[in-house]
Amino acid sequence: MKITKNNLLNAILFSIIVLSLGLNSYANEAIEEKIFTQEGYPYKMLIDRASQVKLMYKGTDNITCRVEVTYKQQTWVGQEHKTKQKKFATKPLGECMDRDLAKKILKAIF
Repeated sequence: MKITKNNLLNAILFSIIVLSLGLNSYANEAIEEKIFTQEGYPYKMLIDRASQVKLMYKGTDNITCRVEVTYKQQTWVGQEHKTKQKKFATKPLGECMDRDLAKKILKAIF
């Protein structure tokens, strides 16, 4: 695969859009951080197409997480999922959002 400026910009944009809010039980503040990941279909297309994708999670070894997707004035809220940190680290959206819901949202925003 040829690496072009456009591909690089898409990869950077993909990484920036995946936001997470760290929920800390010791503080009421939400911490925003970037998550770098290589998600496949339908998650990457969803990130590219949506206005905002939020990944909320808490925990260290055992992660509890969910995803919110916003497009224009509509927001979809996914169900809470539980996963292990190792799986979460490689594919956070895949672990925190049902694939069927991701496909349904993607279909709705095209």
